[in-house]
Order: sequence, then structure tokens, then C-alpha cells
Amino acid sequence: MTVARPVLAATPCYAESCDGKSPFDATITSGCGSFVPYLQAGSEDRAIITLRYSKTCRAAYLEMVFEPLPNTPQALGMFYTPQYSSRAKVRNDVVSASSTVSASRLVSWDYSIKGCYYWSPVGSLTDLDPDGKNIYDTAGFCTPWS
Repeated sequence: MTVARPVLAATPCYAESCDGKSPFDATITSGCGSFVPYLQAGSEDRAIITLRYSKTCRAAYLEMVFEPLPNTPQALGMFYTPQYSSRAKVRNDVVSASSTVSASRLVSWDYSIKGCYYWSPVGSLTDLDPDGKNIYDTAGFCTPWS
């Protein structure tokens, strides 16, 4: 006797094949289902960062809701590293001073992931630190590693 198994709907990407894709692409939003909040970090007067993930696609992204700071560069930094890797990769996005929401690209949920929000009154947002330390006149905060 053969038992029929349900066919799973095809997903637009899965784990590492999602890396770098937009979480708002129509094929991602329809194929991956909802991206639910996993963890948050924030500062009541600056920003809230939420790490969101899709169980269906095993992918995650960072969403940041923030207060724009006039004449002050701001960035959303996503640090991620594959298991057993000794060096974190970083994806930094300088956010628009006129927007109040920003999001990173997708990465595999199998990675360790950390999100950071930075601002710099002197205008430099380079060499950001995944430990959230203030470097080169840059201030900010981070989520824990997931």
C-alpha cells in the first residue's frame, strides 16, 4: 500500500540561497510567508531593531524603526557568520535621514546573526564593531547574537 504525502509548496529560496535577497520582493513575501519577530533591541529615543525570520524559508532580516537625526549619518549593520566560522561578515546600510524604517537584505537563519544601529556626528560610519563598542566617534547599540 502506498501512502500519498502532501506536496510542499515551492519556496523562492531556502537558507543560504536567500542570502542578499530583498525581504520585500513579491516572490519572497508570497513564498516565504510571514517573517515573525525573533528578538529586539532598542533605545527609547533613537531606534528599535527587530530580527525577523521565516520558518518556511529559513531566512532572516533586520528591520529598524528609528527617529531620523538631521545632519547625522545613521546605519543599520547586520553581522552574520556561518557556524564554526571565526570571522563575522558584515552588511552595512546607511539609512536615509528622511525615512523612519529601514531593513537589511536576507541571510540564512542557519547563521549567527546580530543587528546594530549606529550614528555618528562626525560623519564616518566605517569599521563598525559587532560588539557594539564606540569607535571612531561612532555610537550605537546592538541586539544579542541569535
